[in-house]
Amino acid sequence: MLAVTTDAAEVIRGLMDSGAAGLRISTGPHSMNGSGPALHVDLAESPEAEDQIVDADGAQVFVDPAAAPALEDKVLDAETDGGELTFAVREQE
Repeated sequence: MLAVTTDAAEVIRGLMDSGAAGLRISTGPHSMNGSGPALHVDLAESPEAEDQIVDADGAQVFVDPAAAPALEDKVLDAETDGGELTFAVREQE
């Protein structure tokens, strides 16, 4: 199952304070390098019926069933670079 870093959980909780119920990760068309489906991250008002729900210290992440296999044994992290927020999925150490 997907793990969430402390930094990502803090960012997600902040986004939830603005009215979102959590962050939703879903799949889209294949990535540009052809390595598999692209992952999309969006704010969500609620999980979809079959989403897996990851709770990281109150930060809710909703994982689409089609995205779940790609996120198995991965870690969601958040970074800010020059004021721009990005989420990254990394291998668990």
